[in-house]
Amino acid sequence: MNDTFSQKAVLVTGANGFVGAHLVKTLEKQGAQVFAQVRQGSDTYRFDRLNTNPTRIEMDLCDATTVQQQLQAIRPHYVFNTVVNRNYDDVTTTIRLNTLALVNLLESAQGPKLKAFVHCGSSTEYGNLPGPFHETDLPAPCTLYGGAKLAGSQLLQSLSRSQKIPVAILRLFHIYGPLESDNRLIPTAIRNISDDKPVKLTDRGCTHDPVHIDDVVNACLLAAHSCNYGDIFNIANGCKTSNEDIVNTIASILGKKPSIQSGAFPRREWDRDDWFANVDKARHVLGWTATMDLQQGLSKTIDWMKSHAT
Repeated sequence: MNDTFSQKAVLVTGANGFVGAHLVKTLEKQGAQVFAQVRQGSDTYRFDRLNTNPTRIEMDLCDATTVQQQLQAIRPHYVFNTVVNRNYDDVTTTIRLNTLALVNLLESAQGPKLKAFVHCGSSTEYGNLPGPFHETDLPAPCTLYGGAKLAGSQLLQSLSRSQKIPVAILRLFHIYGPLESDNRLIPTAIRNISDDKPVKLTDRGCTHDPVHIDDVVNACLLAAHSCNYGDIFNIANGCKTSNEDIVNTIASILGKKPSIQSGAFPRREWDRDDWFANVDKARHVLGWTATMDLQQGLSKTIDWMKSHAT
């Protein structure tokens, strides 16, 4: 697979985000001509931290005319959509980025040159279902973000199947690793435990299915290599892991005794006691499995944070 992207034009949208920036770095290493879409004026600090230098394109994905013009100029062989809107209170932007922007991208990218369109979906599309989640489950999103992501996935599936465009949809679970947003659970726990500060958690039992960023990037590349028409794949470790287990594992690696304040952080609508995935389809179809267990992935993340402390 290492030569799949060599000398190929590859567009990564949301390229300054957590997944996007790591994907850009890996694609550059494999010899791709990487075009990195970012919003005008957005912070691209991850490019600097990862020592990567793609061709940057400031583009509003909801502007159909601009998207069409830019993609006609690039004529990408591969498109990886990693856009995430973290301002969940912005209803209009959340819906537009997860629906209209996807349609603009796919319609502008399609053609004989396009080999694959890989879309990063979300585990929040499943919503109020009991885990483990299967790709064949009927989703029941319980948040605006989950509903918007699901709508986008379904639009992509419909366009892919009706127009025979190669599309893969990856439902990503709890991604962690170097350059994850500072305010999320794992970076916060690493900093607080290192500084002998308490870690505030929800009430006991809330779970996630953590998967390291390196494994997520590998899943994206494999999906592009084995793209069909709108297939959905869960990308996770396939293990139900409580917040307490995550924090205790971090503390063990650091050689510390954690101070956990259970219940100090209120549960959100998507916080559940059984949030984890069945990953059989990704293993059988893509040949993908997570290579890093939680201990290995957290150790790697802690080492990176130590070596890049500012």
